Amino acid sequence: MNIAVDQCLSVAAHHFDSKLQKQLLKAASIGMRRCQRPYDADKFVRICRLLRVLNALRLMGIPLTFTQLEELSPASIVDRLVVLGHWPMAVKLCEFLEINSKEGVYKVIAHWCLAMMTTFKEQNRDSESANAHKIAELAQRLISRLRQYLAISYADVAEMASRQGLPALAEILLDLETNVSRQVTAMLKLKQLEKALQRAGQSQQPDLIFHFLLMLVLTLILMELEYLLDGLLLYFYQSKMLQNLS
Repeated sequence: MNIAVDQCLSVAAHHFDSKLQKQLLKAASIGMRRCQRPYDADKFVRICRLLRVLNALRLMGIPLTFTQLEELSPASIVDRLVVLGHWPMAVKLCEFLEINSKEGVYKVIAHWCLAMMTTFKEQNRDSESANAHKIAELAQRLISRLRQYLAISYADVAEMASRQGLPALAEILLDLETNVSRQVTAMLKLKQLEKALQRAGQSQQPDLIFHFLLMLVLTLILMELEYLLDGLLLYFYQSKMLQNLS
């Protein structure tokens, strides 16, 4: 009987017809109760879970076979869904397959945030600058999603917004960061020195204040270095021009 159950599960796993899958799984379930040796229930549950994933993917136009799903890692399936823009399905798949949060849900949400920012920039490409109302709408849309995942850092998303050339959005998101250390570090990266000083002072954390002062010194040194390099380049450029004129 154990062999018969194995065969039912194998045929169900490799078949595309969901009705036939259900019939075979039902037969396997009945067979499990009649096995002389206890059948591995985890194997049955695993096949059922993978079939649900396969059927959902097939409905979305991704006709993976059971063998292909076995060969591919769950994370690679999620990556494919992300590329295709199927964000809700990608999140559900991460939760359903219990993929590590960093490699799963958090990664999907990060890609979604980036896609929202990219789309926003493309839609406002012709305007000189996106108005505050539009930025606030985008921020609210991102925040409503990020609130569902408390472990995701607003500071990380704020840095992403800054890299996308959306400083106003970055500022809104950064104000919501609850980890003061991350918030101050991000503010320093985004050159928000006054706000970083204020938050470091309010925290009354000596280590954070020292970190702020150290980063501030390094930032000022780099700024001075950039200024000196710019002056040096200008000097060489002017010297070259004078040589060409003489």
